[in-house]
Amino acid sequence: MVKWEENKHPRDDDGKFTDKGQGTPAERKRLKDLGIDSQNLTEQSKLKIEEKENYKAEKDLEENVNKILNGTYKGSHIALSNETPKVLQNIGVPNKPLLMTAKHAYLAINKEGKYKDDGDHYHNLGKEIFMMIPKLLKSPMMVLQSNKNNDDIIAVLNWYDKEKNILICPIRIGGYGKFNEITIQGNIAKSVYGKKNISNYINKNFNMNDILFAGNKKIRDLHR
Repeated sequence: MVKWEENKHPRDDDGKFTDKGQGTPAERKRLKDLGIDSQNLTEQSKLKIEEKENYKAEKDLEENVNKILNGTYKGSHIALSNETPKVLQNIGVPNKPLLMTAKHAYLAINKEGKYKDDGDHYHNLGKEIFMMIPKLLKSPMMVLQSNKNNDDIIAVLNWYDKEKNILICPIRIGGYGKFNEITIQGNIAKSVYGKKNISNYINKNFNMNDILFAGNKKIRDLHR
């Protein structure tokens, strides 16, 4: 029989135990903030948690994008999503927040703007398409591993830019970004843009061994 050790179970100011329910105290607080009872988790409530968290992440992203566009955003990075999409996790990408620099988000969305260096390339996706990127990364057409850097992958997305070019999103696996004034680990989306002649680009720059995911099917694990 397991011995009850009262001193390991903290109480609140009213003398009630505070560690009831499922998960750690931090997890229970997160559930409470979402309006979920941690003591009565069901499959339906788990779906509700996912829906609420996705909605909050989407609203946070939109708020940060608006600040980037009007010049009031203070951080160096934004979070496209709070976790790495499952399809990327399944090929070996660690589950970390998916980040992008505020500058690259600005360049991806706009046709022209405040950045004027020779290496600054504008992609003119517009805000509406940019806001779709987190969802599109959950079901890419293809994921390729760079043959130049094992820490880089390229997600080929099932959407296109204003010129009807298929979107690609290069991602650096592992890195750091400053988000909400805190430096955190994450996977870094380096950009997102429409790629002309996508078939030629893939055929010239990749071989069969570089394909990680295609046709809604995992091909192999990431090699690092």
